[in-house]
Amino acid sequence: MGTPEPVTGRRTASRTTTRGPTVKLFPPRREIRIVLLYIAGFVVVLAIMLFVALRIA
Repeated sequence: MGTPEPVTGRRTASRTTTRGPTVKLFPPRREIRIVLLYIAGFVVVLAIMLFVALRIA
């Protein structure tokens, strides 16, 4: 009887943490995707700038 109780406790705890404190630490998936898109675009722009600089030099 002791084994199923902590499992349910962990499930409820994970649900409450996802709704509560973890939301502040980890943004929703949509925001993460937007941030990744911004980072990817920034990296692409830097790569193009370096490529053009090397071509000019």
